[in-house]
Amino acid sequence: MKITRRILGVLYKEFLTEFKNFSSAASVFLFVLTSVIIVSYSVSSKNISDEVFAGITWILIFFTSMIGQSRVFVTEEERETWLFLKINSNSTSIYFGKLIFNIVFGFVANLLTIGLLLIFNSKFIIDSYGMYILCVICGGIGISAASTIISALISKASSKGALFPVLAFPLILPIILLSIDATILSIVGAVPERIYSDLGVIIAYTGAVVTASYILFDFIFKE
Repeated sequence: MKITRRILGVLYKEFLTEFKNFSSAASVFLFVLTSVIIVSYSVSSKNISDEVFAGITWILIFFTSMIGQSRVFVTEEERETWLFLKINSNSTSIYFGKLIFNIVFGFVANLLTIGLLLIFNSKFIIDSYGMYILCVICGGIGISAASTIISALISKASSKGALFPVLAFPLILPIILLSIDATILSIVGAVPERIYSDLGVIIAYTGAVVTASYILFDFIFKE
């Protein structure tokens, strides 16, 4: 129970500081809106293929994550609150508190992204909207897990903005590829078992990333 309260305390602190001035949320919203409008204006929803639409979906989600989830640990160094956080919490509560925040933030941002994408491309036909959204949720959680540990690793680096996408891309690439494949299957209306096989691999990979990140974060915490 004590560790749960600490995790919730870190999570509450993240929401409190992040939405105090809505700067990050506003920048993510403007990026999503601008990107979706440009992409939708550039392509025709009548002629766009299933593969291209799935690719566009995950390109938008990837870059949205790079903007919105990269600062979860970087802000602690910029505000010089990292030492205070270490004194009042342990490594487990800090890691899982920030991981949950990134998952929730990514969940909302991703739903906003695909919501706007579907609105601006209303003529594009998706056979299974439920499976399409499920693919976005599972892939988004995997990206959030990878983004959290990468943010912790680069938090003390001098060129944080340039390092994050470079280090995150190799870790996120398997999730992106599997998510694109599962998304295409949901669009064409494949049998759920084929989609579940891809989603199962994504979930297993995400679990491995979270486990390795939890072990690695203890060393980062002590630095």
